[in-house]
Amino acid sequence: LDYQSGDLPVTEALCKHCLSLPIYPELSKEKISRVASVLLDLENR
Repeated sequence: LDYQSGDLPVTEALCKHCLSLPIYPELSKEKISRVASVLLDLENR
């Protein structure tokens, strides 16, 4: 795809306010704990 910055201004603006979390059936409890830990660390900054 030959998109350049500014081609999709609404999408680009929305992406600044979205958080994508890893969610899939094989996600181990250890990785879930790691994601949760990082999110809590970010919240406490």
